[in-house]
Order: sequence, then C-alpha cells, then structure tokens
Amino acid sequence: MVNTDDYFYAPVLPAGLQQEIVQYYHTYIKPVHNMMSLVSKNKNANGDVVTYFDVDKLNVDAYKSIKQKLPILSGGCLISDLNPGGSTLPHTDAGFDESVRKSALNFPIEGCTVDSPTVFYTNSGSTHYDEKTKTIFANDSNLLVKVAECYMINDPVLLNTKQWHSITNLGKTKRVVLSLSIKDGMSYYDAMEYFKWME
Repeated sequence: MVNTDDYFYAPVLPAGLQQEIVQYYHTYIKPVHNMMSLVSKNKNANGDVVTYFDVDKLNVDAYKSIKQKLPILSGGCLISDLNPGGSTLPHTDAGFDESVRKSALNFPIEGCTVDSPTVFYTNSGSTHYDEKTKTIFANDSNLLVKVAECYMINDPVLLNTKQWHSITNLGKTKRVVLSLSIKDGMSYYDAMEYFKWME
C-alpha cells in the first residue's frame, strides 16, 4: 500500500465490493457510456473518450447498495477509454469549483498495466478552463514538473484529482477505467483517512 499527496494505492474496501462495483459497471454503466460516447464532446482524433454522468439518476438499487457499503461515494461517475497510443493532456478535474470531485476512487476495468501510468506534476505556469470538458489545462507544458506516477493494475486507487495529472496508454489494448467521485466537499486527505480507518 502506498499513499502520497497524489494517490493512495489499494485502499481497503469491504469484502467483495470491488467485484460488485466492476459487475455494476458492466451491467449498468457500460451501456450508458457506450451510448454517450457516440455524442461525447470529450473525444479526440485517436478515438479516446471520457464520459461523465450522475449514477444516482440511473435509479438502480444496486448502486444504492454499493453506497451503503461505501458512503463516501457521491453519484458522480467518470469513464475513461484510452486506445493504444492515446493520452490525456495534463489537467485537474472539475474546473475551478474546489468543492466538487476533489478526489475519486478509480477501478481498473481493462487494459490497465505498467504501460498506462498516471503521471503527476507541479505547475508553476498559468492555466485555462475548458468549458466543454469542465477541465483545467496548463497553458505551457514546459512549466510542468513530474513528481510521481502510479500504476493501477489489479487494485483500485484513490486519486487526488486536484493535483496536475495525465495518463498515457503505451500498451497494445484499450485502457478502461471507472472513476467514482468522492462526496462533494470531502477533501482527498479526508478520504484517505477514511480508508486508513477501514484497514
């Protein structure tokens, strides 16, 4: 188990919950993601796509059961598909609203290997907000300094989404990650302490 200011690797979950969440993804979330991907504004020429929606609006009892076991989850759900050779620009999540999506619990779905790391940076330069993707990007990538990287292979990772980060898929298969937002207003460090308490 590794914990840093950027990520907390393999937090302890209630028994069987990771399998339950992955099954929930395949049964309920993936069909919605596939439909939304067809019209997503967050898509690039490589075919990489990100969708974001409120899982609570699916009104499925199965997710209520998951949230009862892990009550720090909100309804926010992000799915990231990166094809081979795909990448994201360094960014922070959810714009300038510091109360929203401060952290997220990411689950490997497929293609998550040492060839698809999440890289973290510090940024001393200016930024801009992209309304289309609700994301903050750096104006000058030369002012980004790499400080850490993590690999999500079999276990979930708690991610500090307000830290600068990017993902590159150097593998030979699509990388798919399910990212469940932590409750609005709860800091990454509060979430990390919650999982430490569960150990």
